[in-house]
Amino acid sequence: MKEERLLLIRLFLKWEKSRFLSRLIEGENLSPFILFHLRGVIENLLYIDYALKQYLKKKPGKETQWILRLAFHELLFGEKSPDYAVTHEAVRLASRLDPGKKGLVNAVVRNFIRDGKEVTLPVDEMQALSLRMSLPLWLTELLEKQYGRPSLEKALLSLRNRRDYDIHINVEKTDPLSYKALLDKSRISYDEWNVGKAAAFRVHSSIRADELPGYEEGLFFVQDLGAQIAASLALPVKGPFLDVGSAPGGKLMFLAPDFQGETVEALDISSRRLDRLTHNFERMGYPLPGLIVEDFLKYDPPGAFEKIFLDVPCSGLGVLSKKCDIAYRLTPENLMSLKEIQQSFLEKAFSLLKPGGELIYSTCTLNRDENEGQITEFLSRHNSEASLEDLQLRKQLNHLPFHGIVFRQGFYQALPPDFPGDGMFGAVVRRRG
Repeated sequence: MKEERLLLIRLFLKWEKSRFLSRLIEGENLSPFILFHLRGVIENLLYIDYALKQYLKKKPGKETQWILRLAFHELLFGEKSPDYAVTHEAVRLASRLDPGKKGLVNAVVRNFIRDGKEVTLPVDEMQALSLRMSLPLWLTELLEKQYGRPSLEKALLSLRNRRDYDIHINVEKTDPLSYKALLDKSRISYDEWNVGKAAAFRVHSSIRADELPGYEEGLFFVQDLGAQIAASLALPVKGPFLDVGSAPGGKLMFLAPDFQGETVEALDISSRRLDRLTHNFERMGYPLPGLIVEDFLKYDPPGAFEKIFLDVPCSGLGVLSKKCDIAYRLTPENLMSLKEIQQSFLEKAFSLLKPGGELIYSTCTLNRDENEGQITEFLSRHNSEASLEDLQLRKQLNHLPFHGIVFRQGFYQALPPDFPGDGMFGAVVRRRG
């Protein structure tokens, strides 16, 4: 039996306890085979379990369940292993981990193959979409009401199929032409966009970011194009400037060339995450902002701020391409709790803003209740004190890629597939003087 499959089962069992795939694989040097099936099984978990259910009368036990999930993923989505080899390896895994279930595993896998590996989905369109996208039904129904089924399906497909990533170059150490030459020399496929003073490159390769040319030298940092546009909402940087939920530092690294000696503070509740920010800034060669380890809702600064970038805790449904398991951790109850936290953060940030100052509200979710819904409710509570800045009228944003797509109705809303990146939202609120 190949040890890769055994390691996969062990990783699945660990994931089942934590439900955080990104933490599980961080820093691990895993083979392409393991990464493909580790992500693939979890990304398609509801679909695979639905297919399995037709062949099981009762739950077979944790190890056997994961053996069958892996086998079904190979049969449905794999391209290299023939059916007989998948069956053979699944039975060998069972003999190692749960010998009493060898016969069950053999029968289930063979019956699925005999049936043509067909999965007949429910007639109900919402149930079928939920299973195909492995998005819990309650979330599918919530987002369908907001976007309509065709638009939601396109957005989810775009996020699920994405396997590239974006980087932003460090203009203090290189320039777009020079870095393009390095990528060309390494025969790395990419797209390029002009963003701010620098450039964003989309890397079409399975190569890790720390293996790209110039990583150790600080020639770039990883940041999705959607997040780069969101960071642009804070330009020009005017101090005192507060970045809330700052670690690991992507927004501030994007803005660093525009600091120009302004007072910039980075606040995060986690000292460990701020250590990552420090490491990232040191690699890039940027001067560190002031670091504040604090619960934002308890934060009591000595003075008010000219600008506050508020990256609030959110459901994260815009980054399913990177965190395919995030929806499994959500419930209607904790989604409501997140919305209450966002409201508290908005009120706190507004209380720390100078007259005439700007509050930049940002999320990485598709859920409109957390996005324009939050801002609309906030403005209704503060209609005499606050106003929404129309981002379509900001000349400094006109040069950004996909400007005509992402800036609508005064807001920033990046929605795949029309926008080829993460699902992001942003709004700028001004405190009246």
